[in-house]
Amino acid sequence: MSEDRYQPPPTIPGALRLHLNENTGGCSPAVLNAVRQVTAHEIAVYPDYSALMQECVRYLGVDGSRIVLTNGLDEGLLSAVIASFRPDASSPGIPEGIVVLPAFEMYAIQIRAAGGHVVAIPSRDDFGFPTDELLQAVTPETRIICLTSPNNPTGLLVPRAALRQIARQVPPRVVIVLDEAYYEFCGETFVAELREYPNVVVGRTFAKAHGLAGLRAGCLVGEPDTLEPIRNVIPPFNVSVLTAAGWLAALKDGSHLGWYQKQVADSKQID
Repeated sequence: MSEDRYQPPPTIPGALRLHLNENTGGCSPAVLNAVRQVTAHEIAVYPDYSALMQECVRYLGVDGSRIVLTNGLDEGLLSAVIASFRPDASSPGIPEGIVVLPAFEMYAIQIRAAGGHVVAIPSRDDFGFPTDELLQAVTPETRIICLTSPNNPTGLLVPRAALRQIARQVPPRVVIVLDEAYYEFCGETFVAELREYPNVVVGRTFAKAHGLAGLRAGCLVGEPDTLEPIRNVIPPFNVSVLTAAGWLAALKDGSHLGWYQKQVADSKQID
């Protein structure tokens, strides 16, 4: 099996695909209603994201200059890699991306796809976060570090102190992408600290807790100067009008999100 592209495993129609961590409760009914109400004219013209961006600003608690809407978080991650790997006269070698294992497999796939070399750092034997080992792996060719908090598949958080230390000690050119795909199930985020650590970019998806995996909805959050090279990579109108309509409806329906969060929490209880 090639390591250069994603290879979906065989699935049984109608079965739960636990390896994908899909939302088993489905999206909010408001999402379906919003998608059904999209008109022929709206489909025929390029989308307007102003209402969606306004709702993302409310949900994320930051202004719009610090948000990049993406066609799923995968697009955001790939765009961050491509932007980080742009030619640099001070570092002419093959660009490197550091990944802490175990990790979402798309990190390594995207680093290779962009022409980079993957530097894999295993977690410690007790699954402790390898802060020292990661910092020792940084070279003049290091351009990006991909982290997940909470981690998939271990569920462990990247220690806040470790993330701060890494952000302080790596060279300014290195972008740290913190994938918070499962933020809604842990409640811990680094968004409030991005001003102090401008080399960190937080990634969010609306596929999991909001049930929008089939629509492809994600975003990156960071400081404007850090996001600018990434914006230059992402094409205009990258989010479809149907996705924008459903995404907006999902964000407005906080009760459905709360219901699903409770379902997940209750499922972890042992009688």
